Amino acid sequence: MFDGSLFRNKYYYTIRYTNASKSLVEEFVNDMGLVYGLSDPYREIYDKGKCYRVTSRAKKAYEDLLSYTPYFYPSDSSSKIPEELVAAEKKIQLEILRAFWRDEGSIAFSGKLTAELRSKEIIYQLKSIHENFDLYPQISKYIDKDTRSYKLYLLKKDEIWEKFHKLDIFGPSLVARGSGMGRKKSDILKDLLKE
Repeated sequence: MFDGSLFRNKYYYTIRYTNASKSLVEEFVNDMGLVYGLSDPYREIYDKGKCYRVTSRAKKAYEDLLSYTPYFYPSDSSSKIPEELVAAEKKIQLEILRAFWRDEGSIAFSGKLTAELRSKEIIYQLKSIHENFDLYPQISKYIDKDTRSYKLYLLKKDEIWEKFHKLDIFGPSLVARGSGMGRKKSDILKDLLKE
């Protein structure tokens, strides 16, 4: 949803997923195989081996995915998550939170949990979903490269870290930048819980 993209040109219907975590990319490939029968996507490693990208071309899968998210580009300020997903049962809401934090979220060694997007609408929808799990994030607005962005963050508290751990929010995702680059976000979270 967040690190994935759909695009087409005159000839191709393209589905792409990019992430620093090879295991998340493989999970995506397996899911696409199970749901749509897609196998053997084009694979790339780029940014000096820090990121993995898979690309498939399939019209039926493209059209089906587009039916769930007719206009969803988290970097576009006018995008929003379809209301059917925001109001869905908790297990679907949890998958949205997992996708968001695994693709866009970060955890600092201090325990600071942050994630950011350009879409005000999506950030506030995500805030609402968090609240359904008794997580109460704050939102701040800032300008980055002449573009308005929104940062969602949670206070550094043991109970929040415990909920993140219990809900398996980070899964196998990796820290993509900074001093923890390459470490599992969940491992940093476990270290905080031991303190």
